[in-house]
Amino acid sequence: RERSACMELADQIHVLTYGFAATFPEKMQNQVSVLPNPADINRGPLSGSGKNKRKILLGVGRFEENPKQFSFLIRAFALIADSFPDWDLRLCGNGRSFEEYVTLTARLGLSQRVQFPGTVTDVPAEYAQAEVFCIPSKIEGFPIVCVEAQSFGLPIVGFAACSGVNEIVIAGENGLLVDDMSAEALAGALGKIMQDDSLRERMSLRSRELVGRYESEPIFDAWDELLSRVASTARPTRMERIENGLEASDAARELLGRAHPFDRRAYV
Repeated sequence: RERSACMELADQIHVLTYGFAATFPEKMQNQVSVLPNPADINRGPLSGSGKNKRKILLGVGRFEENPKQFSFLIRAFALIADSFPDWDLRLCGNGRSFEEYVTLTARLGLSQRVQFPGTVTDVPAEYAQAEVFCIPSKIEGFPIVCVEAQSFGLPIVGFAACSGVNEIVIAGENGLLVDDMSAEALAGALGKIMQDDSLRERMSLRSRELVGRYESEPIFDAWDELLSRVASTARPTRMERIENGLEASDAARELLGRAHPFDRRAYV
């Protein structure tokens, strides 16, 4: 209720993905603008060039089971590890679930095949040594790690229901999206891409092409245009109309009527 009231006060609303924009009611669609986060794209060596003898399936992120779900990736790798003896899983990150993941790995007999380097300072070096990137999250906002991985030509595997991931990854082009959110389904997609060198090469090249969508300068230009357009909006603004009792829901009026520790307009 409060979120809807806040949105009602806005002349324009920014969201990161078209999926988020679609959640707004039809009457608010003309208030919504979609702009992704810009990325500092460092186009490193393509996947498959200058790599270790052993192939690396890479995961990078915060070790919080909800929503990151790295246990899905560990379990998926356990299902296919015997079929890919020349592959290792490398999970870079830290967080409350670190010990849980290490324990799960040991219980599955994968301690020699799953690496936990902890928090790494040179993430680009991790991308450069990997062959495939996997993000098993349940939900994301705009996962910059996917963009970074693409800039190194890494194919990406994730869940189709995961927001953000399902727009950065175009299924069959720069990676695979898994419909069923389970370790078994994830293992199937990973196995498909790990066993096919030509598929990985094709997706690697496409990743490098598609990452251009997130180059900083065009996105900064789009922000300039958006801010200029909103600044030139005819007065009164939506908030001024609500303050003057010209329109709005009871929730929006109640929100504006609250006492705040800061200037009301800046706070909202």
